[in-house]
Amino acid sequence: MNDPNKRAIIKVGVREWGANLVCFQETKIEVVSDVIVRSVWRGSWVKYDWVSAAESAEGILLMWDDRSLEVKEIKKGVFSLATLVKDRVSGVEWGFGGVYGPVGEGSKVFFWEELANMMGEWDIPWVLGGNFNTIKFLKEKLGCSLISRAMEDLSDFINDHFLIDLPLSGERFTWVRAEDSNSRSRLDRFLISPSWDEPVPNVLQIPLPRLTSDHLPILLDGCRGRGVCGTFRFENMWLKVPGFGDKVKEWWTSYGVSGTPSFRLSQKLKLLKEDIIRWNKEVFGRLEVKMRELMHELGELERGEGARELDESEKERLGGVKKEIVELVIAQETSWRQKLRTI
Repeated sequence: MNDPNKRAIIKVGVREWGANLVCFQETKIEVVSDVIVRSVWRGSWVKYDWVSAAESAEGILLMWDDRSLEVKEIKKGVFSLATLVKDRVSGVEWGFGGVYGPVGEGSKVFFWEELANMMGEWDIPWVLGGNFNTIKFLKEKLGCSLISRAMEDLSDFINDHFLIDLPLSGERFTWVRAEDSNSRSRLDRFLISPSWDEPVPNVLQIPLPRLTSDHLPILLDGCRGRGVCGTFRFENMWLKVPGFGDKVKEWWTSYGVSGTPSFRLSQKLKLLKEDIIRWNKEVFGRLEVKMRELMHELGELERGEGARELDESEKERLGGVKKEIVELVIAQETSWRQKLRTI
């Protein structure tokens, strides 16, 4: 997170994955600024808070979309950042805890105590997510054959707090040591309260392509299979594109719709939405399509890497895809600056 080039790549993922709450661990940043946050997630509605890397295990950054989520209260610890969240649509309140577990065995007892105290702050459904820096089962670490105290502590914590350990769709590991692909573990996970699953059914834990880290990003997705999350959202960035306002006026006056005033308005809005979506694909879509293709290929290669040793051509292609993503990010930024006349 302290590298501007990495943040530019992360921004692509944040935009592509469409989350309304994003948590980063191991930021290595002591003071988070508006500039840093806007370089990852741009928008006046993006709010954030953080635990400094000077005060915690490498730092935690939490960002959220204030249009859909109201963060009513925040509690900070050494290993965690907890928030009391209210969904602005449903009114449901729940707690989110972003965590970064210590590596050293001596600190883990304080880690579990902190998480237990955190969950005791509010009597609400909870979601805990992050790098716990330990595994739960032997199969979650390549070549592991001995049950450790840390594994037992994680299992005890889950059982004591009646949490659900969601399965990870399509992946076995979330971390791979960069210099040794045989070192693999599932260190990252979401844990949820059973009552949180009631208002958000069909929730899935989905691994995403590894962009800049040796850890896989994970998406907690409550929308899969329900067909209700793909809503149209007007983007303020469109207003900054030269000629967009004139196009909207041209489209609006071209619609010939008969009926009552309310019917004409609703139908013209539907037609306008279709034209804007089509225009957005033409203006911004070419780079986005290529980015989606690269992200898909990156995910496929990483899933292969998680299951077996890649051959030399696959390793070369993996490096090439990551390089192409970086180049495309630069191209997107350049395109934006040209369109918005900020150069």
